[in-house]
Amino acid sequence: MKGIAFTLGIVLLAATQGAFSTSYSVVTTISEIETVDTTGASRVFLTFGSAPHTTNCSLAVGQQWRIGGVADNQRNLIAIAVAARLADRPVKVLFVDTYAGSASCDGGGTNGYPVVSGLIMQ
Repeated sequence: MKGIAFTLGIVLLAATQGAFSTSYSVVTTISEIETVDTTGASRVFLTFGSAPHTTNCSLAVGQQWRIGGVADNQRNLIAIAVAARLADRPVKVLFVDTYAGSASCDGGGTNGYPVVSGLIMQ
């Protein structure tokens, strides 16, 4: 019975890899941190020295990405981003590809800004 469960787990893991992919970028720098409150909801954007990932998001211009996730994740990302920027240290950016061939965009599908899901300070 354990063998069947293990095999089923491996098959399910392999099947989901094509539909949901996560990876950290190559090393890049944060050149700007910006807070915008034009829609009634505060949003934080990071501008990178070079694009951390290739994305099909409609507003993926100028290496500007929006911080995303639940409130705790956003607070953690902001803390890491500020620390990296102040210390002039590079970061790696976590990119979660939830759409076939495109980035996770804040407008859904390929609409909006690409979303930062995680950061690692180098």
